[in-house]
Order: sequence, then structure tokens, then C-alpha cells
Amino acid sequence: MNQKAILYASMGGGVLLAVVLAMFLPMPGEEKMPEIDESKFVSWQSFSSTDNSFTARFPQIAETRNNDLRVSGGQTLGQKVYSAKDNKDNAYLIVSTEYPEVLPVESAEELLRLALDGMVQSDPSNKLIHSKFAKLHGQPSLEFVIEDGQKLNNKGHITMKDKIMYQIFEVYETKDFDEMAHNYFITSFQTR
Repeated sequence: MNQKAILYASMGGGVLLAVVLAMFLPMPGEEKMPEIDESKFVSWQSFSSTDNSFTARFPQIAETRNNDLRVSGGQTLGQKVYSAKDNKDNAYLIVSTEYPEVLPVESAEELLRLALDGMVQSDPSNKLIHSKFAKLHGQPSLEFVIEDGQKLNNKGHITMKDKIMYQIFEVYETKDFDEMAHNYFITSFQTR
């Protein structure tokens, strides 16, 4: 075989490899959804938020609590906290905060990082372990892990759609963490 044929064959193989990889690997910024055995979660409860802005699945029937969140300038934002615990006492939470105007998608990374900074700074003993900008079901998202002063971890995503910022996370002790249950909860979250 001559040099040109070898070169063309290797280039063709490289193109074929790139096409195959593109079919199976997530695009930059897209998070590959984990494999989940859904049969392990048949007892989890379907949930629709009181304002009908999202659905999710919790290990038990979720409780709802309304809060007023005071922000700079004396403005108050409506905040709802939806939560449930599993049999290991891990807490699964979705916090939705409604803003007066649509949150600009072009500023998503900055806004999500500001929200994460607020979570971290809400307790002086909090320590940010990890954060990464990503997508969750096509929406801009910031994945995070925070360790608090009681050695509990807070792991999840902050995302936004229209006028609402969502914090979807689990609070757990490291020894009680179940990666599949966590991923099931996170991926069950869907905005409407």
C-alpha cells in the first residue's frame, strides 16, 4: 500500500471515530444522564409544585413551606421549599424562588454562581467542595457540593427558567449517600 492510501485510510478512520464518539458522548456543557434502575424507586412519590411550574419524585410525600426572602433594597421574593426524607434520614429538597422579572438566559452562569455564593455564605461554616456549569434537561445549571459545619453534604443543581430559580439538592451524611437515589431525584425534576 502506498503512503497516500495509508494517510487517507487513517484520516477516514479518524473521521469515523469522531462520528461514533459524537453519537454517544454528551455535547460540551451537556451532562450525560446516569444509568438508573427505576424499579428501585417505584415507592417514590410523584409531585407537582403548588404553582405548577415543575414536577419531581420524592422518597415520600413532600412537605411544602412558604418563605419570604428579603433581598437587598428591601425587596421581598416569594420562596417555596419542598422537602422529604428517605429511610436513612437524607433530605431531598427543591427550593423555588420567584423573581419579579424573567431571568435573562444570557446571564445564566453569573446568576447561578451568585445563587450558589448565597447558599455557601448563608452559614459561615459552609465550604464549597465542587461546582461546575452544566445543563439539566437543556436548562442552564450549576452543579454543586457544599459541606456544612455539621459535616453534612449538600449536593445538587441550581437552575432557572423564566422568573424562577430552582435549587434541587440532597442533604446527607457521606456514609449514607446513595448515588443512584440522588441521580434519580435530580433527573426526575422537570420544569413545565
